[in-house]
Amino acid sequence: MSPIFYITLFLALCLCNASIDSGNEFNKAKDNIDVAPPLVEIILKNDLPPGSVKVNFHCLFGKYFDVAVGETYREDVGKYTNEECEVRFDNLSASISLHTFDDIGTKAYWSVRLDGFYYYSEIRPVPVRLYVWRH
Repeated sequence: MSPIFYITLFLALCLCNASIDSGNEFNKAKDNIDVAPPLVEIILKNDLPPGSVKVNFHCLFGKYFDVAVGETYREDVGKYTNEECEVRFDNLSASISLHTFDDIGTKAYWSVRLDGFYYYSEIRPVPVRLYVWRH
């Protein structure tokens, strides 16, 4: 047999082995193509004082919703989502971005209060104010 035959056979065996080996980079990338990003539940709670009017949300993802005092709104979104929302309460307004950060686990909590919007998560349980109301 000629040397070209052996070279061709060697290359064919190498290519076949590469497509079978699940540890190669090509197969890792190919296997991840159809994997959807993990879902995160955004939880908005209206923590305004009793007797306050509902908080109105108008978000770019096409959602209009109201959250009454003491009520909670839930939405499943993809991880690393950054949804922009216009929020109105009485004569106050705010432009907020409902972030989902890398450190949140499976739930991102938002608390609506008189002095602004607080974010916390399963991993970061201490609420941090990220937005304030405009007059």
